[in-house]
Amino acid sequence: MGQRALRAVGIAVLLVLAGGGACTTAPSESPPSADSGTDGFGDATTSVDGGIHDAEAGEANTDADGGTIAPIEVDTVWGIIGTGQSLSTGASADTTINASTRYANLKLGFDYGDVWKSNGTLVYLGEPIRRPSSFAYPYNIEGETCHTIMGDEITALSLARTGKGDVTLHTVVGKSGWYMDLIEKNGIGKPVDPTVGSGYSFQAALDEVTEVKNLLAAKNVKYRIGAVVVTHGEDDFGDFNYDQRLLTLWTDYNASLKSITGFTDSIPFIVSQSSAGYPAASDPIEEIATSSVRQWVAGVVNPTAIFVAGPKHQYEYAKDNVHLTSGSQQRMGVKYGQVYDALRSGAGWKPLQPSVVSIADKVVTIDLDVPVTPIQFDESVDVGHKTIHQAWQTGRGFEVIDGTTEIEITNVVISGPKQVQITLATAPTSAARVRNALTNDGPGFHRRAQLCDSDPLAGIDKETLSVTVTSGSPTVTLAGPFKHSARDLAIGASLAKNTVITKIVGNTLSLSNPWTGPSGSAQLEFRTDQRNYLVQFETGTTYP
Repeated sequence: MGQRALRAVGIAVLLVLAGGGACTTAPSESPPSADSGTDGFGDATTSVDGGIHDAEAGEANTDADGGTIAPIEVDTVWGIIGTGQSLSTGASADTTINASTRYANLKLGFDYGDVWKSNGTLVYLGEPIRRPSSFAYPYNIEGETCHTIMGDEITALSLARTGKGDVTLHTVVGKSGWYMDLIEKNGIGKPVDPTVGSGYSFQAALDEVTEVKNLLAAKNVKYRIGAVVVTHGEDDFGDFNYDQRLLTLWTDYNASLKSITGFTDSIPFIVSQSSAGYPAASDPIEEIATSSVRQWVAGVVNPTAIFVAGPKHQYEYAKDNVHLTSGSQQRMGVKYGQVYDALRSGAGWKPLQPSVVSIADKVVTIDLDVPVTPIQFDESVDVGHKTIHQAWQTGRGFEVIDGTTEIEITNVVISGPKQVQITLATAPTSAARVRNALTNDGPGFHRRAQLCDSDPLAGIDKETLSVTVTSGSPTVTLAGPFKHSARDLAIGASLAKNTVITKIVGNTLSLSNPWTGPSGSAQLEFRTDQRNYLVQFETGTTYP
């Protein structure tokens, strides 16, 4: 089989937007769960470094909802739009971790009651973005989203890089269960009030951007849209045209936002591949995660428009095996922030992905784009395939299929700083396809893979806590509250490198490696694992 070359994802996109428009209000019909009171937003902890506002300086007051009205002390605010379906709105992420921004990042203020409506204020960002309710915007938030931690990560990285932290304002318009037909321009998705019209997730973003732009213009502050974050794809799992539809969505967002703002710079899409637990089919060979592959293809073919942050197969999932925990929302948000900063700085971004795949007899060679060398295998990841799809049980997440025949993988080795080789039991035909993390073992299982890079990023979420340890044991006990989840990193002098949390029960953590020091009290650092894991992909004539 000949080599298959993939276009490199390279040119960084830096984005400038601001403009004019009309005020938006929420639909006139309130959802059954609407009530009054505050939205749980607390006072922000902020820093004056780099011009970031200190909320304790006595200048802030509160809006009708009890949120802290943010005095704007920068000349530019960067807008982040979040769209998608349930993972974009925090479904099942019901434990609040990031109740308030650490800096001075923003959201539009809302009043709650019989009618939810924007109240003409800009308040400090915090989770939940709005009062949780499972309807269309503005009732669309279901739990902790990735946005508050993403904003904080952007500020921290820009502060370290330039000495002045960027301030971001987050607009979240996704809706649980809304596939592409519903979130695209002129889509069939509608708000609670059917008189508002169709395409509402898309239109809601434009409405909020218009209002925010006007509020900031009144303060002589520029409003530039930095990126659209797309957390989507589950219900479109079988759509072989998903990449083209994603590009159309990018085109429509760019055209509409530029029309509102008058700025012409390109606005990138930052995309996270869809849930590793969906679809959960009884016959996963028939229902692989095609939309995840097409998301990757969209980034390869459109390298200045669509940027894949990475897969989700390395994350911890909620009990439903489809949605992310609050801790994993935090992990995803840090990664989104890292990718955004790479684009904002001009460095550009490519995920851990194949660049060339070739097959010679029984050996598959995959050359890779690697964000941070060296590549490695995360041995703590169980890829499954022990009783079903056993041909791939030693494949470390890789799969080779020839027609409908699963080709047995006998070994996978790292053969160079940016290369892996897969040894097969039998030589496949030229029609064979090479894949990563696309097939699960049925309901309750996830698509998993082990290959990752060595990205050392310690995100804004890192914290050092006192724990009780036992020599030779992988179990540690916490003394207080914990803001992390399984699959996050535990770092200490007597822990092996890349030790991850494998299980959390109450205040007891199980780790992937034992504590080798003396028993007693210890200080451990906990943070999300920001190593980049190999994207879900598939080769073959079906794909560009």
